[in-house]
Amino acid sequence: MRFIGDLDVRVVDKEDHPEGETGYFMVLSEFTFVGSEYTVTIPPGTLINFASIPRLLRWLFDRFGPSRKAAAIHDHAYEEKLFTRAICDEIFREALECRKVNKVTRNVYKFGVRAGGWTRGRW
Repeated sequence: MRFIGDLDVRVVDKEDHPEGETGYFMVLSEFTFVGSEYTVTIPPGTLINFASIPRLLRWLFDRFGPSRKAAAIHDHAYEEKLFTRAICDEIFREALECRKVNKVTRNVYKFGVRAGGWTRGRW
């Protein structure tokens, strides 16, 4: 498992977001995660938010820490519906492992995306 490229992003202002939303970033250069079974590539221009963590839990999870590359891959895989939700969530877990996030934290993150992923629609 490995990442290819640097995750270069810029903040997207509310006025520049297609739906006027805040908290988004634009990926500036291609970024790829090669997992044990699946590969996900984020093309330049993709909008991501580094994980939709409920405000109440943001003190517990740092979306800009070691999980940010894994979260970017997961955001893109979900948004584009590249695989089933379960596969996207497993890719996220693998990407967290690749970033050396400890097993307990990886499982908490995976539980969170499994529990909250239904909000992204049925697919």
